[in-house]
Amino acid sequence: REKPLLRPWAGIARKNFKERSVPLKPRNVADNDGSSHEHDFQEFCSTNELSDRVIGTLQSLHWREQRQIMGLDGSKNSFRLTGVVRDPNAVVMSRIK
Repeated sequence: REKPLLRPWAGIARKNFKERSVPLKPRNVADNDGSSHEHDFQEFCSTNELSDRVIGTLQSLHWREQRQIMGLDGSKNSFRLTGVVRDPNAVVMSRIK
């Protein structure tokens, strides 16, 4: 006997679906000179007193990965690490891995 599909629509392509050639910008990125993502990034690094090595590694990642590591994408990660953890640099590096 065949098992019913839990999500029968999963294999069906949506009508009028368009592939995006350019990834979407973060929701809070401003179109003018300064961006909210850049502000959030700077605040995350200064609030958690991250070392230059960790900041450089974090900067080399895509903005979506940065937001996930900073806890701004709705994941379980928290934005503020000081007071909760002993070594914020180690926590950020483990999130990167």
